Amino acid sequence: MEASRFAWLRFLLAAPFAAIALIIFGWYFTGLNHWGMRKGPQKYVWGLLFGTPMALANMTWNLIFATFVFWKLPPFKDDEGKFSVFFTTRIKKYRKEGTDIDMANLYAKLVRDWDPGHFS
Repeated sequence: MEASRFAWLRFLLAAPFAAIALIIFGWYFTGLNHWGMRKGPQKYVWGLLFGTPMALANMTWNLIFATFVFWKLPPFKDDEGKFSVFFTTRIKKYRKEGTDIDMANLYAKLVRDWDPGHFS
């Protein structure tokens, strides 16, 4: 099912918050994927300094702003049945179910621009 015009309007209203979350997300994953922050002791420092704000931005975006955009609460369990409040869980579920598929695919593309294997 495609997203309604009102969902796209809500998307545009929430776009500044999405941009902030994506910048934080992008900074974190650029460090992991291109600056070698996945290896050695620096991964712990990188995770603490940049992973924590990224996780908080992700959860805030998912619980508040994405709920506004999609007009429904996020799923709180991933495909394995584990508790998750991350935006990735929402997008994976929507893409699998075909819910708001055009908007879910757009978000997946934006995330994959920063982390190519994120929705493999």
